[in-house]
Amino acid sequence: MKPSKKLAYWVGVAQSDGHYKIYNERRGAKLIERHIIQLGVGIKSLPMLKKFESISQKIFGTSGNYCMDKRKKYRFEIKIKRFLNEIKKLNISFSDPPTPPTWCLENRKYFGAYLAGVIDGDGDLRISRSRYPYCAIRITSGSKQINLREGIKTMLNCGCSHRKITRNSEIDGRKIKGTCHVIEFYVTPKNIEMVGQYIFPEISLIHKRDKLKEYKKLRTMCGDRTRELSDHNRVF
Repeated sequence: MKPSKKLAYWVGVAQSDGHYKIYNERRGAKLIERHIIQLGVGIKSLPMLKKFESISQKIFGTSGNYCMDKRKKYRFEIKIKRFLNEIKKLNISFSDPPTPPTWCLENRKYFGAYLAGVIDGDGDLRISRSRYPYCAIRITSGSKQINLREGIKTMLNCGCSHRKITRNSEIDGRKIKGTCHVIEFYVTPKNIEMVGQYIFPEISLIHKRDKLKEYKKLRTMCGDRTRELSDHNRVF
């Protein structure tokens, strides 16, 4: 294992929408400790799951397990025990909140792919269609995203706000009240090239890519003169 855009994206998804689980499996008289990464999504997020599965196969050299559960949710899991030492050496953690590895914070290409994975997993995009359109990107987690927030401010050259919110929901008739932490930053003329070159190409969810395309179109219609990127595959 070594730093790459694929691994950076994989880490972003694993930290945001994935679940790291350790359990014991009995094999005859022996108990074997298993370390796995699980990912479960609805049909709208299936492209992200497929990309995560493909990268997992290339990095770990195993197909993992893929299925659909009774609730029509797509699930994938892969065993990572024999890679734990390499994962540790690469400063990769799986605890909440998403925390970019140090090598992602030192390279815009890797940070862009990592952030795309986080956005695919736990991000949402909001477009303003006013005279001066803007695109806000929000990432939600269960606890403060200190390292990720600082990474965004440094690597994307923009502000990044934080707020703690309370959410009320109902699951199977049970009312649940909880808190979460939201960070938010804006796509601006200062970082639009970085977003277009390193983040946009790595996002796998079409509806999130379309939001960025919509923003680019709105800025053009409103007379934005931001320089287009030369590579047509990276222009949104």
